[in-house]
Amino acid sequence: MNSGVTPEGHEIGRAQLLQALAAGVVPSWLHNPILLKPTGEATSQVVVAGKVAGQADASTYFGLRDKLRPVVWRAFSELARRADVVLIEGAGSPAEINLARDDLVNMGLADLVDAPVLVAGDIDRGGVFAALAGTQLLLEPAQRARIQGWIINKFRGDPALLKDGLAMIEQRTLVGVRGVVPFVHDLGLDEEDGVWLERDLVRGTGEITVAALRLDRVSNSTDMDALAREPDVALHWTRDPDRVATADLVVIPGSKSTRADLADLERDGLVAAVQAAHARGAFVLGLCGGYQMLGREINDDEGVDGPPGRSRGLGLLPLVTAFARELPKVLVNTYGSDLATGERVAGYEIHQGRTVVDPLTPPLLELRGRPDGCTSADGRVMGCYLHGLLDAPGYRRALLNRVRAARGLAALAPSSQLTQSERLDRLADVLEHALDVPWIESLLERRSPLPAHPELDRIAGGPGGVDAIVRELFAPAATSAPPLARRAAVVLGVRDSPADSFPSGAFDPADRDVVRRVILARRDVRQFQSDPIPTAVLREILSLAHHAPSVGFMQPWNFVVVTSRGTRERVKDSFVRTNVAELAKIDDERRAALYAGLKLEGILESPLNVAVTCDRRRDAPFVLGRAPMPDTDLYSTCLAVENLMLAARAHGVGVGWVSLLDPALVARVLALPEGVVLVAYLCVGYPVEFRARPLLEEVGWKARAPLEGAVYAEQWGCVYDWGSGPPDARGA
Repeated sequence: MNSGVTPEGHEIGRAQLLQALAAGVVPSWLHNPILLKPTGEATSQVVVAGKVAGQADASTYFGLRDKLRPVVWRAFSELARRADVVLIEGAGSPAEINLARDDLVNMGLADLVDAPVLVAGDIDRGGVFAALAGTQLLLEPAQRARIQGWIINKFRGDPALLKDGLAMIEQRTLVGVRGVVPFVHDLGLDEEDGVWLERDLVRGTGEITVAALRLDRVSNSTDMDALAREPDVALHWTRDPDRVATADLVVIPGSKSTRADLADLERDGLVAAVQAAHARGAFVLGLCGGYQMLGREINDDEGVDGPPGRSRGLGLLPLVTAFARELPKVLVNTYGSDLATGERVAGYEIHQGRTVVDPLTPPLLELRGRPDGCTSADGRVMGCYLHGLLDAPGYRRALLNRVRAARGLAALAPSSQLTQSERLDRLADVLEHALDVPWIESLLERRSPLPAHPELDRIAGGPGGVDAIVRELFAPAATSAPPLARRAAVVLGVRDSPADSFPSGAFDPADRDVVRRVILARRDVRQFQSDPIPTAVLREILSLAHHAPSVGFMQPWNFVVVTSRGTRERVKDSFVRTNVAELAKIDDERRAALYAGLKLEGILESPLNVAVTCDRRRDAPFVLGRAPMPDTDLYSTCLAVENLMLAARAHGVGVGWVSLLDPALVARVLALPEGVVLVAYLCVGYPVEFRARPLLEEVGWKARAPLEGAVYAEQWGCVYDWGSGPPDARGA
C-alpha cells in the first residue's frame, strides 16, 4: 500500500492524495477516513482519521465496523458541507455478498449517504460484461436501483467492435453504458498499491542497471517511478540475487513490516547479494524501511512492527533502529537539500521506529535545518527516511551521474518529465472524450439532500470526537497493564482515586521504572506536527505542572496558553532578533556554523505555546521560608516547568523551551502586570520525533557531564565515594 502525508500531518492513501490534487483541494484525512495497510498475509495496520489505530486480522477488523461507521459518516458529511459534489470511490467489488452486512466502502456507503452509483468494469482483465451483469444480479433490489450507469475501462482497439456487446448489456440490465475509456499507455500516475509487484519485472532499457528489491511487504513503491522514467536506466524490480549482485545501483524501498521483509531477504540470499554488490563497487540506497535494514540492528522488543525480537541488519551503515510503543508514528511533509551536491529535495516521512546514527557519520540530507539520514565513509551507501527523494530531478540526476562516473560513462543533464498535474490533465482530456459528460452533469443536478443520521452525528460529535473513537478501537481490556502515559500520570500525582490509595512507602518497581523512563526519555523538542492536543490531555499536563512543590506552598506560577498566530508571530520576531545577536557573539567559526544550523524553536509550528510566569507578589509580604532566599519563588516556578515537561513526555507530547527572547517585549505582548515575570516560554505539541539523545549532544555542541563530577561530599570539591559502606570525603 502506497500512502502519504497531508499538510495537517495525517496519513492517507496515495490514490486519495492524487485525487485531491486532481480536484484542486487540500488533501485531508476526510478523503480517506479508513486506510488498511497489509502487514502480512492475514493482518493489516488500521489507519483511522489519518492516525494508526492498531493491527487487525480480517475478523477483528469487521468486528470494528459499527465503531467505524460514525467516522466514515463524519468524513462524508463534513465534505458534503464544504463541496457541491462528493465523489466516493469504492474498493473491490460492489457485490461482495459475503461482506455486504458490514459494508462501509461500496453499496453500504451508498445506502448510508443515499448516493447514485456508476460501476466501472476493467475490460483489460477479460469477462467485463459477465462481471457487470453478475454484479447487478447479486445485489438486493434497492441497491440495483442505485446503479445509474456502466463504464467500460481500459479498452484496447477499435470501439466499433464493442457496439453489439454494449447494446446487449444495456438490454439485459436496463442500465445504460455511459462511456468507454481507452487504455492509456505510460500514464505515469501513482499506483495505489504494490500488487503489480507480484513478480520480477523490468522498466526501461538504459545502460545503468538499477535493482530495486521486490519486498513482499513493499511500501511506497512510487518512490521508484521517476527513476524508472530516466532514459539511461533499466530498473529491475527483482528478487534474483544474481541480478542484485551485478547491479550498478541497488535500492531497498520502504516496508510495511521491516523485520519480516529483512528475514525474507536473508532467507533468499538477497542480503548477501546486496553486500556483494557493494563490495564490487555498486551504490546502495535505502529508503525508510530500507534505510533501517542497512544498519547494524533493528530492535523491536515490544512487537510494534511485528512479533517481538531483534534482527541483525546488513551492516552497511553505522546505525541502529528501535521501535517502542510510546514513540508516535512520524508523519511529516518536509524539504531541504542534499549535503553533497546542494540539490533541493522535498517529500514526506512516514515511519515508525527511531534511528540512532554514529555521531561521526556524515548525514545525507539537511531537512528544515536539521541533519537527516546518513552516508557511508566511501559515499556509496546512503539512507534516509525521505519518501520522494528520487522525485527531485537535480538530486536524481546527480546520483545517476555518480553511478555513470563509476562506470566510466559521461554525465547527462537532468531529464524533463511531466509533472503529476500535467499527467492528470492528460487523463482528464481522455475522460472528457470517452465519457458522456452531459449525462453525468445531469445526474449530479438530481442529487438529493444530505440524509439525517442523528445517532452517528451524536457519536462522532461526542466528547473527544473522532479522536476518542480512534483511541478506543484497540483499547486494552480493563485487566491489562495501563499504558506508559497513564501509569506515569498516576505516579506523578494525577489520580481519580483517594490519596490513601497510594503506597505509604516506596512505589512498586514497575511504577519506579515508569518514572525513570519518562525522565530519561524527556527531550527538548523543536519540530512539531500540527495535530491539536486534546483538551483533556492539556488539562492533565497542566494539572501535573500545578502539583509542583513550592517554598511555603506559595504556588507562584501561572500558565498562559497561547494559540493566536498573531501573538506567536510577535514572539517569533523577538526570537529572530535575539538569535541573530547571540550568533554575532560566537568567535569560533566552527561553533558559529554549528549554531547557525540548529533549529532552536517551534513557536509557529507547534499547535500552542505556554508561557509559564512567576507572580513575585503572591502571598507577599510574608512567605514561609522565602525571606532568607528571596528568589525561591523563581526556583519553585522552575519546578512547575519540570513537572510540565515530564507530564507532557508521558503523554507523547513534546515541549521546547525557548529562552532566546526579550523578556520585556514578551511581557508586553502577553500583557503581564508589574510584578509578574516570564520564567519559561514553551512550544507544546506532538513532535516529529523524540530524539535518542539531546540535540546539542547529538551534534557535538557539548557532551553530557559524568555524574561523578557533579556530586561532592561534605564540601565543594570533595569527591563523593560511591564505594561500599558509608561514603566519606577526601581531597579532590
